[in-house]
Amino acid sequence: MAYRVYQAGRCGFCGRDLGLVEQDGGRDRKYCSDAHRQAACRQRKAAKRDGGLSRKAIEHGIDLRLHPMQCGCKRTIWTVYGNVTIGGLMCDLCGTEFKAVD
Repeated sequence: MAYRVYQAGRCGFCGRDLGLVEQDGGRDRKYCSDAHRQAACRQRKAAKRDGGLSRKAIEHGIDLRLHPMQCGCKRTIWTVYGNVTIGGLMCDLCGTEFKAVD
């Protein structure tokens, strides 16, 4: 195997700078430790199982799971905003504002 040195970039889990890496071959390093490699793998599997979060959303810590919101007439819509009341989002049937369901 050929010995090589390269600038590795940032950890795919925590974002820590990996700096200059010296190795005898194999794949480029993506994580700062085996624990972070394993945690990233588990996070990807959980996201796939829990509603299909996209890889970019995971990398940026964005929760894209759908959350229910209801209006006064109990009509339910699903949004990615979680427990945030979206100003101006009114029900066309009863005229009340949609709010997060607890």
